[in-house]
Amino acid sequence: MSSPSFQSYTLWEGLARDEYERLYIEALNVLRGKVLNLGQPETAPDGIRIVSVNGMLCDDDLVFRLVWGKTTAQVLVDGEWTPLRGLIGCC
Repeated sequence: MSSPSFQSYTLWEGLARDEYERLYIEALNVLRGKVLNLGQPETAPDGIRIVSVNGMLCDDDLVFRLVWGKTTAQVLVDGEWTPLRGLIGCC
């Protein structure tokens, strides 16, 4: 079974990549109103996006958890395609 292409992949509930990014930006905007220090998101060498929230490095999952809780974060992140997840079980 081959992994889906990045351009054609959507989340299981129809959430497209651009919608996921919009929700990520929305979550960051919510955090800006709640925390004193929010850094700029960066992609780590391992390909995982991180952002500093009050000095704590947070990946997408933790950003979503801080804003909308564990259940919503799981729905958003578990369905999200990433290059790492796309390679699992490919060979």
